[in-house]
Amino acid sequence: MKPLLAVIALSLASLAEAQSIASLGEHPIAFRQLRAVFPETSVAIESRTDCRLLKVLLANNDRQRARGLMFVNDMPADAGMLFVYERSRPLSMWMKNTLIPLDMLFAAEDGVIVTLLSDVPPLTLESRRSERDATYVLELNAGAAARLGLAEGARLHVAPD
Repeated sequence: MKPLLAVIALSLASLAEAQSIASLGEHPIAFRQLRAVFPETSVAIESRTDCRLLKVLLANNDRQRARGLMFVNDMPADAGMLFVYERSRPLSMWMKNTLIPLDMLFAAEDGVIVTLLSDVPPLTLESRRSERDATYVLELNAGAAARLGLAEGARLHVAPD
């Protein structure tokens, strides 16, 4: 009987998350509104000369990754969203319904940034791809990668769940 209760609890949690994401709607929203729906985690970004700690929102399931930063009309300078995938593979993303320009950092399973795309324009259907297999995509405000001195080869250290 206990395994059945666990399945029911997980199903209810999944339904609640889906309803929360759906409640965001399809209209411009502030980044802070995402904090009620997406979990937050810490990411340390280690470059050749520096290490910075960022608090980012975490998109680690299909619903969260599908929503991402769509319809967000502002994002604090020190914020971002980390997309986590179950397995490493070539990743691609588009900017449909994304209202702000972004830097996109594709990182391998070990956290090494394999592709860094700067100033990706909003509202495009053009697919943006990783150069190699990746497990993570960190989206930051356009210009953040340059401001932080990041380049391919820098490393992300993601806080454990």
